[in-house]
Amino acid sequence: MLIEVEHWSGAGNRFVIVDKRQISINSQWNILVNSLCKRKNLPDAEGLLVLLEKNKNNSTCKYDFYNPDGSTGIMCGNGARCAVRHANLTDNVHLNDIELILNGCSYRAKLFDNDRVALELPLYEELRFIDSWIYVNVGSHHIVIDARSIIQSLDEFHQFDIIKFANENLN
Repeated sequence: MLIEVEHWSGAGNRFVIVDKRQISINSQWNILVNSLCKRKNLPDAEGLLVLLEKNKNNSTCKYDFYNPDGSTGIMCGNGARCAVRHANLTDNVHLNDIELILNGCSYRAKLFDNDRVALELPLYEELRFIDSWIYVNVGSHHIVIDARSIIQSLDEFHQFDIIKFANENLN
């Protein structure tokens, strides 16, 4: 069976999007995701977004997100932004008030000038201070680092090697 995929990028993160409405695969995505995220002549994707359903009349779109290892259940902000843009391109959902249902959780979104997506995240589920860093969980795990604690000047900022600081596969 051939599965038509689209390749998307959101803030440097790469995603594969599949429109489930066009094919008859039900619960096998966690098995297929690894092979779909491995791409010929392109860097591998960080995740798979599966469009489950869309209602143009009330601007609702429903997607599931899978990590390349098949796990799911987390919120991926850059993937969510790609999903909103994808929903608009495929069925022209209302730009100013979009309900994105991602892995069963509802988020509000707006699309600005065809390229920028605003995503309203829920109030954090957990917040912890770790030394000079802040851990926050808004449906996915994040560490917030005050750049002033590791970079002293604007020149250092422009020369800072983020890949050495954090694994390139992290968002």
